[in-house]
Amino acid sequence: MRVTRLRATNFRGWGELDLRRTGHALVVGEPRAGRTDLVVALTRVLDPRSTRSQPSIADIHQQISQLSNQARKAGAAEPGGSDATKQDPARVPAAELPKTKGSNGSVLHADFGEVEVTLADLEVDLELEVDGALEPLLPDGTVDESGNAAASAPLGLRLAYRVSYDAATDALEHRVYFPVLSEPTSDRYVRVPTAVRLMIPVVFLDAARPLQLRAEGLLRQLMTLRLRQRHYEPWKLR
Repeated sequence: MRVTRLRATNFRGWGELDLRRTGHALVVGEPRAGRTDLVVALTRVLDPRSTRSQPSIADIHQQISQLSNQARKAGAAEPGGSDATKQDPARVPAAELPKTKGSNGSVLHADFGEVEVTLADLEVDLELEVDGALEPLLPDGTVDESGNAAASAPLGLRLAYRVSYDAATDALEHRVYFPVLSEPTSDRYVRVPTAVRLMIPVVFLDAARPLQLRAEGLLRQLMTLRLRQRHYEPWKLR
């Protein structure tokens, strides 16, 4: 199995992100460049445990709206404030924008954060399980949405994770769903069953626990457990 595309909208530090790869990938960058956000994005979609815990507001992209010194001075000098001050998002009533107050301004949250992952070269058992959600792929591994895909085109699978924020109730909700079968604009989602997510051949490691390669070590335990969940015989690791 290969991840051929990752798209993110309003997810953590990313306003918009569209990654497409053709081979192995190595993620490098300076601190706060978005490496962790990329790993978290994949985790939210592919790790079956991601929706067992409570959704996090940190997964939704945030922006800080603050008044410039000039606008502040203008607002203080003129009764009722200047036009620039009146139009600043930080001056919008709380009921109209989801926000929390920070020391440097108002933190504005988007309505939702979303990650979409495209998978190719699926194993036969997984293809059979998600037959109705498979889509034809282009040579670059992205979904062919033209409606004129060749009958011989390889098939792939798109999965998406969405976390939504309701400012009126200050509530969060999240789910993993099939984009091709869902209509987010109408709030209609076909969720991905946990059984399907367990069949995806991926293992996420907990950095808090050191890995050991000996027979009873954590790495082998994780691989054995993961393969048993997918109804395969455990690997005989050497």
